[in-house]
Amino acid sequence: MKTFRKKSYINFLSLLVLIVLLNFIAQFFYIRLDLTSEKRFTLSKVTSHYLKELDDIVFIKIYLDGDELPPGLKRLKSSVEEILSEFKVIGGENVAFEFINPNESNDVKERNQIYKELMGKGLQPTNIQERTEEGALTQNTVFSGALVYFKGQEISVDFLENNPTLSADQNLNNAIEDIEYKLMSSIKKLSEDVMDKIAFIEGHGELGKAETADLGKSLSDYYSIERIKIDEKIYALSERRERDNGSWAVFNKYKAIIIAGPSEKYSERDKFIIDQFIMNGGRVLWLMNGTNANMDSLATASFTMAMIRDVNLEDQLFTYGVRINADLVQDMQCSAIPLDVSPIGSKYPDFKLFPWPFFPLVSGNIHHAITRNMNLIKMSFASTIDTIGKKSILKRTPLLFSSNHSKRLNAPVRVDLNIVNHQMDPKQFNQSYLPTAYLLEGKFNSVFKNRLTPDISESTAIKFKEISRETKMIVISDASIMQNTVKRTARGYTPEPLDRDKFTGQIYGNKSFLINAVHYLCDDTGILTMRNKEFKIRLLDPSKIEGHKTFWQMLNMLVPLSILGLFGAFNVIYRRKKYKK
Repeated sequence: MKTFRKKSYINFLSLLVLIVLLNFIAQFFYIRLDLTSEKRFTLSKVTSHYLKELDDIVFIKIYLDGDELPPGLKRLKSSVEEILSEFKVIGGENVAFEFINPNESNDVKERNQIYKELMGKGLQPTNIQERTEEGALTQNTVFSGALVYFKGQEISVDFLENNPTLSADQNLNNAIEDIEYKLMSSIKKLSEDVMDKIAFIEGHGELGKAETADLGKSLSDYYSIERIKIDEKIYALSERRERDNGSWAVFNKYKAIIIAGPSEKYSERDKFIIDQFIMNGGRVLWLMNGTNANMDSLATASFTMAMIRDVNLEDQLFTYGVRINADLVQDMQCSAIPLDVSPIGSKYPDFKLFPWPFFPLVSGNIHHAITRNMNLIKMSFASTIDTIGKKSILKRTPLLFSSNHSKRLNAPVRVDLNIVNHQMDPKQFNQSYLPTAYLLEGKFNSVFKNRLTPDISESTAIKFKEISRETKMIVISDASIMQNTVKRTARGYTPEPLDRDKFTGQIYGNKSFLINAVHYLCDDTGILTMRNKEFKIRLLDPSKIEGHKTFWQMLNMLVPLSILGLFGAFNVIYRRKKYKK
């Protein structure tokens, strides 16, 4: 018996020493295993790189805390905490965070002041109604967002976006998928010392500064924004420098340019300057209308004719691999417009909202980082887009589509307000997923290839290129998705939010889509690819739950008891045999 006890003590002490030794050795090694199928807890290489390179403390305040949070937001809070804990493992002392309950105070005035401050910093509240145990209805205000601080600067992050076409579970899952991207894009923005330059092109009837002010303000947080007229100047978009050996080098002045809704023709010289900007690696966001249709024409008449819009860029886009068709998309999934339904001669107007199929609500490509988890995008008089050349070496990705109940009308098209008086027939909307935006990536041919005289094509100063470097562009068949409404005042103008419908108050994904598009064009680090994370929703089947409920309840109750009983019986038998000897 003494020998047995002595061996037991020795084995116990040996195990204890081994555990202590292993823990000591483990301090010098960093090993973390993510056993989830989607690698839910694995940070991207881009995130790890940025966090390791931090030269100051990033402090994050998350206003998603409190007992009043519903189960879904508690899950979101848990996911945010898990991601930030991983951030801290990589970033060490340069990453700090805390959760704050904005509803902690019992003083209503104090809570309202906190709400006001948070909304002033860009966080949007969500009102949640719940019933108490006594049956009374209570309303709580929650903020599903955070403020990120770095080197005296701050930026707001909203984790939850509501897409009305998705269920609450899907919206929540999308929010969880985007946590890493939203946090890292904010940190990247605050930590960059030098901003890339992008330019809005003017001089051909494009959307003006006031009409793009809301998007311009958002983009100015990430980029240095300029507005320029090309005016046929070869140095408008790029500069040419002579080297010591007498050769010339071309450098683009801008990372990307935006051409938003031109209504006047481009000269061949302006086209050449844009073409060579692309050939030298420049990126372009094209927003081009296939027709001249607009709502201003219907302000004084009940109908208008939508005709082909020619701005002399069609051959250029064709060479690059796309064609914006001279047609209009109609969609049963559409936004509404207000129309006066008061009797003729009435002194008081009576406006009511009617579905307007010329304003399609398009969906994004769920498989691409630009449009993944994106809300519906409102378009106005959009056209379809075709790709050119089946054997093209370019990578062509459709980004936006109409719904499965849509159709296209070739120009000229009669745009008549009286169609709202007729019920839309699904049989007539028999076309599905018509593309209205494309991403093109690769090496592009110059539209001026084999068209120039030798004194231009062979000029060492001009440095004409027939084939581009690796670059990318996005083509959208409607410029109005970038156009905010403008409230004119005696002191100037105030832009209305781009993504808010002024008639219905509905929030759309226009601004998020355009910001993502510019990020994708300008970003060479791959940070936007974080949006490709996909977490599967593993929901229980309600019918199976109801049908097999009793079986699983009994199984969960009896199996543990049976295992304990078998273990106890085995232990008794073993001890009897052992001590009988």
